[in-house]
Amino acid sequence: MKSGVALTGIRKIEQGKDNLSLSKVNQVLKMFGHVLGPINEKQLGDKP
Repeated sequence: MKSGVALTGIRKIEQGKDNLSLSKVNQVLKMFGHVLGPINEKQLGDKP
């Protein structure tokens, strides 16, 4: 895989599994110029 993540890992991401590794998700997102990380409540602002 171009992302370096096994097909089983890609499937977990696609299926929305709750036991994903943040590093594996970021390996895939990096291919599209994005990263995922924690944010705090202040960064959300007034959004629901």
